[in-house]
Amino acid sequence: MSFSILEDVRATHQDLDRLTSYLTTLLLPGAPRSHRDKLIQAHRAKYLSELITLRAGSLLESYTDRDHERATEMEKLSDTTAGELAEFYSRLGKLNDFHRKYPHHPNPDLSITFDWSGLEGEVIDGRDFIDRMFTGEELLGRYLDLHILHDTYNNLTSTSNLASKRLPYISYIDKFDQFDNIPRTTKNRPEYITYLKDLRDYLESFHRRTHPLYDLDADLDNLYTEFEDKWAAGEVAGWTYEEVENTEGIWCEACTKMYSKQTVYDAHLKSKRHLKAIEKLKETDASKEPSANNLKELRRAKDRPVAFLEHEIELLGKLLESFRVDTKANVERRAALTDKERQQEIEEYEEREAKERLEAERQAEIAANGGGGAGGAGGGNGEAGEEDEDDEARIYNPLKLPLGWDGKPIPYWLYKLHGLGVEYKCEICSDFVYMGRKNFERHFQESRHAFGMRALGLPNTKHFHEITRIEDAFALAEKLKSEGRAEIFRDETMEELEDDEGNVYNRKTYEDLQRQGLL
Repeated sequence: MSFSILEDVRATHQDLDRLTSYLTTLLLPGAPRSHRDKLIQAHRAKYLSELITLRAGSLLESYTDRDHERATEMEKLSDTTAGELAEFYSRLGKLNDFHRKYPHHPNPDLSITFDWSGLEGEVIDGRDFIDRMFTGEELLGRYLDLHILHDTYNNLTSTSNLASKRLPYISYIDKFDQFDNIPRTTKNRPEYITYLKDLRDYLESFHRRTHPLYDLDADLDNLYTEFEDKWAAGEVAGWTYEEVENTEGIWCEACTKMYSKQTVYDAHLKSKRHLKAIEKLKETDASKEPSANNLKELRRAKDRPVAFLEHEIELLGKLLESFRVDTKANVERRAALTDKERQQEIEEYEEREAKERLEAERQAEIAANGGGGAGGAGGGNGEAGEEDEDDEARIYNPLKLPLGWDGKPIPYWLYKLHGLGVEYKCEICSDFVYMGRKNFERHFQESRHAFGMRALGLPNTKHFHEITRIEDAFALAEKLKSEGRAEIFRDETMEELEDDEGNVYNRKTYEDLQRQGLL
């Protein structure tokens, strides 16, 4: 709410001071400890610098005063014909009217903290904006993820003379910015241009995500100027046409193909392929009608965007050379691992990330509570000791880890090793939840489970271990009973007994005759 151009300028100056203060506070505490913290700090600094640039541009526009509103307001303030304070009281009245009309209008937030929701958004499924920014293969911007582009490249070259040499992924990492071995016929296909755009977009996006404070636009602008000069002079590598002109035969610019004889060349001029190529050249520059004289010019105009895309990719490949080396080493290393070792590596990485995240949250909480330093500039050893005692007294346990023998949360790796994050619910124990497989197996011999089995009228034997549902327990008991009855019947019919006279009977018949006194 503002009724004054000058007030807007003052408020913009205030915003600039606050944003500069935020940026200073962000960068001054020192180098971040972890790779994640470095990325978060860099992206926040980039976000603040963009806001500062935006505010500064708005301020410059106000000082330029193209519509002369600022000069008009200055004249009103300096006008004394209606009294020296007339304009002041007029504005004061407008302010009072506004606040009477909107009594709950919020005041400007002048706090030192900054709301990062515009940059970071919300934490979704436990993943913050840095996690969502990179794929799992990129590992928070440590490695390149070129698998999809590698497949596209192999599919693209499958129709060329490179089909017999399907490029492995590790070789593609070295050669994704090398285009000399790709034939001109492949480069003329629309799929090739799409592939180049996708590769350029990915490399540019990866560089901006990993180096948010780097001025990549300046390098791209310089590249464009340099490319224009080289293209005009015909010095762009891989796109010179002298070698074509000096070869024997007749070259068709439209079809980008060499014909050995004049008769063959004349015959192909009426073919569908040549006419289709001419139509495509027309799309490049509709103002020019393709002819024998300007075919080369039209072909160069069509080739120019492709050549520039290749030059952009070559530049980005040089800027990301260290990532290329690390990615290749990581691919070679992972290829030598077993599945178990890869899974173990992933778990170790997740554990390390969890520790770093916990430490970052702890440091943020300490800083928010005013205890970020080791006593401050004027703090003595006594104050530092009190802070240490407070930290020890307050147990920081955001992940709700179980407490160990010393009263502190157990290490996260131990928590993962014993599977204490996995829940096992037992219906016989009144839906009690046991955390971890070891606790679950142990509870079958404990009093709670034994009491539940007695309440059901069932014996707590080993047959019922691993049974947690009441319905399953009754079904197993019935099955055991039926198997017991079958065992008894089998004994009665299979066991044979002999009387005094040598007659042989099965057990059931023998006992019946004995009860009747016939034996």
